Amino acid sequence: MKGLKTGGREPGTCNIVTKEIRESFQSLIEQNLPEIQNWINSTAQKDPAKAVDLILKLSEFCLPKLKTIELTGKDGENLIPEYDLSKMSTAELLARANAAKELK
Repeated sequence: MKGLKTGGREPGTCNIVTKEIRESFQSLIEQNLPEIQNWINSTAQKDPAKAVDLILKLSEFCLPKLKTIELTGKDGENLIPEYDLSKMSTAELLARANAAKELK
């Protein structure tokens, strides 16, 4: 039947070659940690910004990348309302200040 999947990897499982490459790379890094530290230290003496850049690039191999998430309210409106305090009366300002005190 056309379009029917009959075998292969389960969804979410790692490709064997990819897994082997990751394991080999991890082993290479682990075996060379002291040398890598020396390279970073040497680079930092000449160019601290480049040393930080190297650390950040290496971190991509051991730290997961975080995804930016933007939260919005209904129909894309802000979750936290914005107020123009200059347009509020003194009574409104005092009422809001008193309400804020009660939250503490």
